[in-house]
Amino acid sequence: MGGFFGGNYMANFELEPTWTREEMEQGKSIVILGCFGFPCLLAWFIKKDNPFVKIHRGQQLLLAICDIIPVLNLVALVCQIIGLVQVLQGNLWKVPVLYDLSRKLGW
Repeated sequence: MGGFFGGNYMANFELEPTWTREEMEQGKSIVILGCFGFPCLLAWFIKKDNPFVKIHRGQQLLLAICDIIPVLNLVALVCQIIGLVQVLQGNLWKVPVLYDLSRKLGW
């Protein structure tokens, strides 16, 4: 089976995103701010070339969109909390479905 919508959606992506400790420290505050909903849009303009910020911003935007949909609100909140804890530790948590979708969209 092909993957996302039948295609090989991982073909154009790195298997594991990488960043340096310095890049993580420089981008951490923007990523933390993005865990609180639509302030994640700042990540598209501030530190936009930072790989730590880039890998998180797509998931955060999709979570912010899910946050305004009443049925998905609680799920999005739980994901945002888990993501916040992971960012504070300097980790990447790949939100199920949303990580792959954000990568597919090139975010």
